[in-house]
Amino acid sequence: MHPFIATLLIFFFALPGGWSQLTLGRQVIGASAFNGGDALQMSTTVGEPAYRSAAGNTLVMKAGFEQADPTPALNVLYEVVFEDCWSGNNGSLQVLVDGCGPITTLSVTSATGDEVDAHALGAGEYAFALSTAEGCSFASVFEVVVPGLPPCELVIYNLVTPNGDGLNDRFVIEHITLPEYASNSVRIFNRWGQEVWSGERYDNIEVVFDGRDLSGRILPEGSYFYEVQLDGRFFTGHLTLLQ
Repeated sequence: MHPFIATLLIFFFALPGGWSQLTLGRQVIGASAFNGGDALQMSTTVGEPAYRSAAGNTLVMKAGFEQADPTPALNVLYEVVFEDCWSGNNGSLQVLVDGCGPITTLSVTSATGDEVDAHALGAGEYAFALSTAEGCSFASVFEVVVPGLPPCELVIYNLVTPNGDGLNDRFVIEHITLPEYASNSVRIFNRWGQEVWSGERYDNIEVVFDGRDLSGRILPEGSYFYEVQLDGRFFTGHLTLLQ
């Protein structure tokens, strides 16, 4: 008998009875076929159930083949974090995934189904969905509650260019719409100290200085001064108006 065939026969008869599939780690028994005689012909398959058969000079045998790793499990951790103050919309969704590759897409929607910025979340209910580089997906809902943090301080931008390009078209005071700052007043003065504009409950949209006086007349370019009053506290400075 050919020595190589003898080796295969020894392996064949050494397998457990019943020829059930044999798995060793990631090694799974596949199928190998050869014909006896002087010529040896072999073919293999991967990952099929184990079996044996004999017909004439043909003997079906088994050999081990390494199988692909199973799809890795996807573990998702997420939380909403804040800065050291509350601005009304500075909740930020932080997502960490383990397994199945890095995040490729991530979307956050409000309770009305509108897509929102994951790093500018106000109080309310949201849903998010993600997919990863290896084809996994995950979706969940979460809620942002008002944190027990102090309100963020005002951020006052001192350039106004009301040319309609969407940049600095108005005198913006960030965070002034927080409930803690709702009772406010804003006044604008020219270089000679004359009041040219004023408003109560400033909100950057309806009550806002946009380079015109209270009569709607366009003010000349130049330097102006602002005064913001919040419950007895005053914030003053200068602003530049460029038409």
